[in-house]
Amino acid sequence: MNKRVLALAVATALVSPMTASADVKLSGAIQAEVISAKFADGERGTITTDNGGSVANGGPNNLTFSIDEKMDTGLTAYGKISRAFSTFKGGASLAPLQHYVGLKGSGAYLQFGRISGLYKYGNTLDPLYETSVQARGAGGATGSGFGGHSGYLDNVLQAGFEANGFGVAGQYIADESSANDGSMQFLASYDNKTFSVYGAYAMQDDQTDNEPRNIAVGGKYSIAGLNLSLKYENAEIGTLDGGKGDYLFASASYALGNVIPTMWIAKYAADADNEDALSFSAAIIYAFSNRTIAYAAYHKTDSDNNTRDWDAFGVGMRHKF
Repeated sequence: MNKRVLALAVATALVSPMTASADVKLSGAIQAEVISAKFADGERGTITTDNGGSVANGGPNNLTFSIDEKMDTGLTAYGKISRAFSTFKGGASLAPLQHYVGLKGSGAYLQFGRISGLYKYGNTLDPLYETSVQARGAGGATGSGFGGHSGYLDNVLQAGFEANGFGVAGQYIADESSANDGSMQFLASYDNKTFSVYGAYAMQDDQTDNEPRNIAVGGKYSIAGLNLSLKYENAEIGTLDGGKGDYLFASASYALGNVIPTMWIAKYAADADNEDALSFSAAIIYAFSNRTIAYAAYHKTDSDNNTRDWDAFGVGMRHKF
């Protein structure tokens, strides 16, 4: 027998029992951007080198395998493996995003592994999320850090319950070998076709007496193509100046057929002197389909501390599969 045919036959025999009892799905996204940016007093320059499909603050690029198996007990076993990649950079490296396993029943679930932080739920209010002009890390919302809008958490135990649009969940890091042992995040939310509201809390046990924490509340209203959102954060992790402060964020978008004018504006009030900032982004999104968009956008962060100023304009395209 031809060696290739034999190898295929063996592989099929090994995989068939698994695929017969479980659904395995591949999904993901790829995005590319070209922006012209000026940071602080630096020279303006054109940038394509990206971080997961976004030049600034992280993009959507991922390859995700989802595994789902309904069992005779009425429970469902599931798992996810998700990896990020860059669009313009060379190489075939796939950076870890999420990888976890879980078990769910009628509304309740329990999962373990490396999981997206619950505090990141606030990203869903940003119509320009995962582009270079998104709010997180750009002056409009918290960015990196355990309690920020960019966090993926290692060594997580997560439990939650969802029913009729309501959801509650908690995450806890119970690993004495981890620097974040004892840290936790919580989320409560309600979502329907017209509006959604949420509250989130993150506390980092950084093995000191500080135990920094973030608190966020927000909501979104949608009707006839119009989307409005509002969010407030009291934050000590992932802020624009690395200190303590408050964010007030508002966004709006309106679908005119395939054309979607979009904007957000945010004020950061720092506890420290000369660190307040006003930030905004505006964009025109064109939706070719439910999976493919293109956009042209502009962003500006104006801080009392000029070293944190930046502005950028550019274009991008995203495809989901």
